Amino acid sequence: GILGAGRVTYLDGYVNIAKLFTDSVKFVEVAPYIRNMLLDAGYNFSNNVYYNASAFLGNDGLKFSLSGLSLALDSLQGFFIQNLQIVPSPQIFIETSLGAGFYNSKLTGDNSMEGIITGSDSTEPMARKTKTSSIQFNSALDFFIGSSFVLSAGIEEQLLFWNMANDIAPNENQSDVQRQGLWTSPFMLLEWTSKKQIIKTETGIRLDHLLFSGINTPLAINPRFNIDITILRNKHFVDSLVASAATGLFSALPRNVASYNEDVTFAEESNGALDLRQTSSWTSITGLALNFLQNYSFTVEAYYKNVQHRWYKIKNYHFDGMSKILGVDLMLRRFESRFVDGWISYSYNFTNNKDGESDIWYFPLYHRFHTLNVNANFKITRSCNISVHFAYASGRYLNEYSEENNEERQTSPVTLDIKFSKYFLNKSGR
Repeated sequence: GILGAGRVTYLDGYVNIAKLFTDSVKFVEVAPYIRNMLLDAGYNFSNNVYYNASAFLGNDGLKFSLSGLSLALDSLQGFFIQNLQIVPSPQIFIETSLGAGFYNSKLTGDNSMEGIITGSDSTEPMARKTKTSSIQFNSALDFFIGSSFVLSAGIEEQLLFWNMANDIAPNENQSDVQRQGLWTSPFMLLEWTSKKQIIKTETGIRLDHLLFSGINTPLAINPRFNIDITILRNKHFVDSLVASAATGLFSALPRNVASYNEDVTFAEESNGALDLRQTSSWTSITGLALNFLQNYSFTVEAYYKNVQHRWYKIKNYHFDGMSKILGVDLMLRRFESRFVDGWISYSYNFTNNKDGESDIWYFPLYHRFHTLNVNANFKITRSCNISVHFAYASGRYLNEYSEENNEERQTSPVTLDIKFSKYFLNKSGR
């Protein structure tokens, strides 16, 4: 079959009305807009061969002026991807995909922000154009061994072309950069399930390597393991109670490394050559999932991350930073029901960063201790419903290098959104 979809938003009228009642949106000159279209097609050549193709084209942007800073952002993106699934035998499943995409953005305005960064008073016009295109290939094979084991293996390849051009008043941050990179990631995973499906384990390994213009990155070896144990099943009002635990290493090179130019200095340069390490995070997580028979569920998870080779910038670019992250997530959810459904979630997060050989641990600017979200759908009739979203988050730090005895934080943001929807049904109820 074939599926076509599109989306167009126009919020300027709403923003213009809001400007009559509040000053909080007067900085908006062009309201955020989205215009996109999607085409998806699939065909079954046989019961064992399925082909799918998707194409997307979208444009979005906005324009605002605030405190002397005027900026406009406009972007265009698109992709085409095709997927082939083959089942040559009941024990073998093969999936292959090939796609290409692009993302072009243009940021225009005055140079006030650049002046803030460099400490200058320049307000000359600026224009920053970024063009990114990529080709991606993925292939994976699942091999079912008996009734308990599944062996999966595959490879992911991505070829990236990155270009950034600046048209800014002369300063030390000017750069016209062109880069190419090849990400290669083979992986292997072995799944085991006990006969009564009480215990399920996954043991895997993934290799990540980046061959980049002028940059040598060592091969990252990422092992991982997780286990799920079903403690209860179909007992009284409990559908299932599942305990889980997982640990593994995850590595990645920040994509913004592509924007470096020959004038940028890396503190870890040796003999004129860049030897960059991927940021790695050893992550451990444990949790419980309690599912009730009456379409309710409650989950709790606790996690800890030990981050090495974190990127940061103090005059030069460094990648010897560390982070320690721990947190707890709780969620109570009511699944689809006739009258009321939704979810409530709470998260506690503690993040500390350390730069290089410094002995100072600090909270990053984005850090928030507490986050609370409430989403509820009230279905008045089959064709009318009211959706309510409430969010609270503790304020962020004003000073990134704040100490515990001198914490200055922004006011904790609170948001409340209420949406009324009316659906028009035909005689068949659709």
